[in-house]
Amino acid sequence: MPSVATLASLVGIAVLSTASAYILYFRILATAGATNLLLVTFLTPISAILLGIAFLDESLLLKYLVGMALIGAGMAAVDGRPWKKLRVLWDIRES
Repeated sequence: MPSVATLASLVGIAVLSTASAYILYFRILATAGATNLLLVTFLTPISAILLGIAFLDESLLLKYLVGMALIGAGMAAVDGRPWKKLRVLWDIRES
């Protein structure tokens, strides 16, 4: 039989981590919409890399930076706001 500390840890992980994440996930979905929720989901690997560097003494490799740049480009493509700004600047330049 697991100890009380083990069971408490399991409940803590289940309630604090998983349940809180789902509550936050669906709250963002309700308030910001699916597209913005997808953008938040794209940030998960970046935050994992940064937390690994900060707390686990992992090193920042070039492939991580390339991956972060690709994620940023994907977020810009999904969001569309950077392209709208470029289009406005292009229209101003044309006129």
